[in-house]
Amino acid sequence: MVFIVKSGCVRGDDFLVDVTGPIQDLQRLILRFEAGQTRFDLHVDLAEPPATLRITTGVNGDAGDGSLHLALPIEQVPQAFTKLSVLVPSGEKYRKIPSEPGSFFLKNLYAETAEEFASHFYRNRHRVKDKETLAFAAEQILRHYTLDPAHRAVCLVIFCYRAIDFASRPMAERALRYAETIEAELPKLPVDGNVRSDRHHLTMSVNLALWHLHLFMEDGTALLRRLQSGYKYMTSVEEPWAVMAFNSCRTCLLLGYFLERMGDPGKARGLFRKNLDFYKKAMQRAERFSTHFLEMVQAHHAVYLSLLSVEKIRDGEGQIDLDTLFDAVSRTKDGEVGDSMKQKLGRLLDAAHAPRPSLAGAEG
Repeated sequence: MVFIVKSGCVRGDDFLVDVTGPIQDLQRLILRFEAGQTRFDLHVDLAEPPATLRITTGVNGDAGDGSLHLALPIEQVPQAFTKLSVLVPSGEKYRKIPSEPGSFFLKNLYAETAEEFASHFYRNRHRVKDKETLAFAAEQILRHYTLDPAHRAVCLVIFCYRAIDFASRPMAERALRYAETIEAELPKLPVDGNVRSDRHHLTMSVNLALWHLHLFMEDGTALLRRLQSGYKYMTSVEEPWAVMAFNSCRTCLLLGYFLERMGDPGKARGLFRKNLDFYKKAMQRAERFSTHFLEMVQAHHAVYLSLLSVEKIRDGEGQIDLDTLFDAVSRTKDGEVGDSMKQKLGRLLDAAHAPRPSLAGAEG
């Protein structure tokens, strides 16, 4: 019997797996969840499947083969796992059936060593390509992984942006709960200038992801507090690595914009100038890597807009327009999600007419 797993992914609260082959001859199978050297099997009698497993079958043309669609609630698999396999009977034993390349994503979902994490989450070749399945993989790290706080910070950032991509408030609320633990772990990280482990870079990376989350939830008070804490952190670092500017300069630009809207153009101008001072310090430690240097274009642009804002305030010309601001500060710009985020930012800026206590400590 020739079977193949046509696809496998996470959708909503379910694992979805599609199998094709002579389904009419198949009476039972095993869903095998693997984690390192351990595994746990879910035996499925197709005549009387478990109540939690939803099964749909179909016929594929005249070849006699059929399709089998399996939907298993995620809550049925509470422990972390890195791979799901489908096994079918072969004589007196079971054998794993192959999956179709490019359409099966239920692998590389967890890491039990630092080396596995680097392979699964940093190397594009092995990283899960499906966004929703990647969000599941990142949340497994946030729930179960304890080896390296830098790795957990990376997965928090991934999870925050996926929550925004899917416009999922439940995911956003979970991300904020995870953030309480992750942010407490950040001071343990080294200061080494490595984008994967540097304390200063990851602190600002997490900060940027979280203020995006507050913007998505349209929580102006939390957004302003997060911008303020990011600004205070970036200006507290005496010798920043260049990579830190990638997130910091955008945070500084948006905070300055809010300050001007809230009725303190003098403080806003001072803060915008600080953005240039920070950028100059950070670029003194730029590495000789073309990719890292190219990424600094975004920081450079944010500083340019900061200086342009200084001139506009000085000359009484108002501020840069919302489209320009949003394009410069946001990591989420495309499609309906991007449009929604820009509209939310516009509404929050329109509501920012007076200084608020949450910004009392911001200095320019």
